[in-house]
Amino acid sequence: MTNPAITVENPLTRGIPRGGELVEWRLNNPEWVRTTASRHPIGPSFLQVDHIVAAAAENASAHRDSAVVARNTAVTGVVTWVPQRLNRSAMAEALTDFVRRHDELRCFFEMTDDGPIRYLVPPAAIEFATANVGASRLGHALVDHIVEHIETSTGYDRMPGFTFGAADGGDGFALYFGSDHAHSDGYSQMLAIDEIVQLYRRRLDATRPALPPAASFLDFVASEQARAAIASPDDPRIDVWRKLFASTDGTVPRFPLDLGLVDDEPVAGTRVHRDVLTAEQAAAVDRRADCLGVGFTAVVYASLAATEYELTGRTSYFTATVLATRTPSQARTQGWLCNFAPVAFTHDPHGPIDELVHTAAAAVRQARELSTLPVHAALAILAEEGRYHPEAGAPQMVSTIDFRKMPNRNDPAMRAAEAFAGLGPTRNANMWINRYESGVDLAAQIPATAAARASTATYFDGFVRRMREFAAG
Repeated sequence: MTNPAITVENPLTRGIPRGGELVEWRLNNPEWVRTTASRHPIGPSFLQVDHIVAAAAENASAHRDSAVVARNTAVTGVVTWVPQRLNRSAMAEALTDFVRRHDELRCFFEMTDDGPIRYLVPPAAIEFATANVGASRLGHALVDHIVEHIETSTGYDRMPGFTFGAADGGDGFALYFGSDHAHSDGYSQMLAIDEIVQLYRRRLDATRPALPPAASFLDFVASEQARAAIASPDDPRIDVWRKLFASTDGTVPRFPLDLGLVDDEPVAGTRVHRDVLTAEQAAAVDRRADCLGVGFTAVVYASLAATEYELTGRTSYFTATVLATRTPSQARTQGWLCNFAPVAFTHDPHGPIDELVHTAAAAVRQARELSTLPVHAALAILAEEGRYHPEAGAPQMVSTIDFRKMPNRNDPAMRAAEAFAGLGPTRNANMWINRYESGVDLAAQIPATAAARASTATYFDGFVRRMREFAAG
C-alpha cells in the first residue's frame, strides 16, 4: 500500500532557512552577571524540577564517562527568516530589552541535596553585545550549526541558559533563539521570536508603540505551588485520575505498538515528520466538525483512537496531552506555562464516526478541566494511596497546537518561524500535531529502532488516512 503521507526521518524543521554570515549576541561579562544573582524564595515549577533532576542525573553520568561529549539535548529552539537588513547593534539592544522583560530568562538553577534552587539576576545587570563569528552557513549546514550551538552552549545551571544568533544574508537574516528546556517550551519560543522582532523594530524606529509589560513567570509558579498545596484527596478531579489508573494498574499510558525496547529502557531517538492535511482539507474538517458542534482537536483524538482499534483491537484510548494554563495577563510570559492532563475514553468501534468524535470531544473537555489542577499534586496523592506507580516514567504524549492563533501571524517573520526540540533518548513515540496556514503536520520523536520505525509508520499511515477520510466526508 502506498503511504498516504510523506515520511521524512530526522528533519529539524519543515523548511530550511536561508543562511549567511554567522552572528551571535552574547551576554556582557557573564561571570560578573552571575555574581549579581540572589537566591529566590520561589523555586522551580513542578515541570522544571522534573527536567532539572533528570538533566543533573544525565550530567553526572556524562562526567563519569570521559568519552561522552557534553551536549544538552533537552533544549527548545526557534528559527525564522526576517526579510529586512540586519542592524546588529539594534538587535543587541532589542535582546537586552527582551531578557530584562522576563524574569524566568534571568534565572539559573543549582542542584543541591535538597533539590534544585533558583537564582535570579536583576534586570539592570543584563546587557548583550554583538559577536561576529565570521563564517557563513547555508541550508542544512546552517541548521546543523544552530543545533550544535544550542546544545553545547545552554544548560539549566548556566547564566544565560539560552543563546541568540543569526545568519546575515544581507537583504534579510535567519534569526534563532535556543534555550534549555527549563526556561522555555515550544509555545514560548514562538512568542519570543515575535516579541524579539517587535523590540528590534522599535529600536530602529522609536515611534513604534512600546510593548506592555510581561507578567512574571515566578508569580505563575507561586500560584501553581499554592494550588497544589491545598489539593485534597476528595477533589473530584483526582477521582477521575483514580478511575483512569484503575484501568492501567497504576501505570502511565504507552505507545500501543512495539517500539523495539529492551526492558522498557529508553534508547536514542530519531525524528519523523508527516504531512497530514492540506489547508483545504483542514478547512473541510473544520466545516464538518462545526456541524457536529465540536472542535478540530476532537477529530484528531477520534482518528487516533480509531487507528489504535484497527491495529490492536483496543476500545479504550488513553494518552497524555499538554495544555496551556496561561491567563490573559500571561499571554506574553516566557516560561513553561502548561500542565499535563489525560485524554481517555472508551468507544464503540462499530458506531458511526460522528459518535466517536463526540466521545473524543467530551474527553478533551475533561482534560481541560483536569488541567486546572497541577498534575504533580494529583499524582502525589495517588502515589501515596498506592494507585499510581511513579517508577513507570514519562507517559506517551500527544500535543496539538494551532499556530495560526498566535499573535501577529500576518508578519512574515512569524509566518516563517518554526519551533523545534532537541533529540535525546526516549521510550515513547511522542507526537506533535500542529496546524499552520499551510495545513496540518505531525512531528514525532521515536526510538531509533527498526521496530519503532515500522510500527509508527503503520500507525501514522492509519491516522493520516482517517483524518483525510473525515475531511472528505
